[in-house]
Amino acid sequence: MLLRLWIGVLLQLVTRRQRRPKHNTLFFLDEIAQCGTLPILRQVITLLRGYGVTAITLWQDLSQLQALYPDWRTLLNNCGAILAFGASTFEMARAAGAVLGAAPERLRSLAPDDAVAAVAGHEPITLRRLDYLRDRIFKGRFEANPWFATASDRGVRT
Repeated sequence: MLLRLWIGVLLQLVTRRQRRPKHNTLFFLDEIAQCGTLPILRQVITLLRGYGVTAITLWQDLSQLQALYPDWRTLLNNCGAILAFGASTFEMARAAGAVLGAAPERLRSLAPDDAVAAVAGHEPITLRRLDYLRDRIFKGRFEANPWFATASDRGVRT
């Protein structure tokens, strides 16, 4: 729970600011459900834009958010954008579709590289996930990842 403590302390520090900074502070909180309920996260999502804070939270499932935060709808209503990748079950597609304003069938039929994004004030759109291994824009801008290297990447002939 050291990570939970660090996140809580950092979030509390930004609430002590005397003035808004020139550039927003970004909190990118992946797998945040693993930290359990963080009361300060409510403040971050609902109030701290005025303190120059931008929060991006990543959840595996809407039910994680619902279980940890009884006021989960308030948190979602304060998000500038919500993104969902394909749903493996109809129940998941129905719940995410209700939040996004997208038909469950649309979420169930997404290609593995697609997602549906709902930006405040706009209709949901389908996006393609970028792939640094295949997309031309990234060519020559990264080093090979040894965990995902193919035999040819390692110089092994097959």
